[in-house]
Amino acid sequence: FVSALVQASATYSIVASQDIVDVRGMKLWAKGLPVSSSLQQRLLERKLLTPIESCLVAENGVTPFYLLEALGQFLAQPSSLALALQPHALLLEKQLKQIPLHPVAQLLLTTALATRPGAIEHAVKAMALAGGIAQAQSTPVDVRLAMMGGLLHDIGEAYVQPQYLDGEKPLDLLGHKHMMIHPRVGQLLLQATTDYPATLCR
Repeated sequence: FVSALVQASATYSIVASQDIVDVRGMKLWAKGLPVSSSLQQRLLERKLLTPIESCLVAENGVTPFYLLEALGQFLAQPSSLALALQPHALLLEKQLKQIPLHPVAQLLLTTALATRPGAIEHAVKAMALAGGIAQAQSTPVDVRLAMMGGLLHDIGEAYVQPQYLDGEKPLDLLGHKHMMIHPRVGQLLLQATTDYPATLCR
């Protein structure tokens, strides 16, 4: 994950939102400094007092405006899924504008955008599909919850070794174990580092 962060920082502005401190209280990185390979080396050598995800912020990349534009682009496509969801386009866009994008979620989505752009396209499609399904029988709050679930359902993939994500080779047993655990990793991460409701994490 830290390697992916460093890679993402070459394209997007990812900086420390607070001092990054190890468990003994030693400052490893100052607030406001951008992510770099030097930080990566320091993180490999120390255990942190606060999870790294809570110490960093992506200043650009996957923002609410980016998501709204991506949703519009998807719904304008002539694909069968987009055509099926087009009658719900206004509702989906309205609900998306009210979805809170926690800094940790934004950081992870931006990292995915920089390292695996197809993952964000997939997340936006899943968000639209979940919202389209939920709107039939749900309250606006439930629709937003469903859309957030669709958007973040693969957030745990940030912690899977890249060779298991490329899809070029069939997965061996170890690769399958890595992939199968990513929903649980995502759940634990969101529970520990965000204020999203337990229902969403589950």
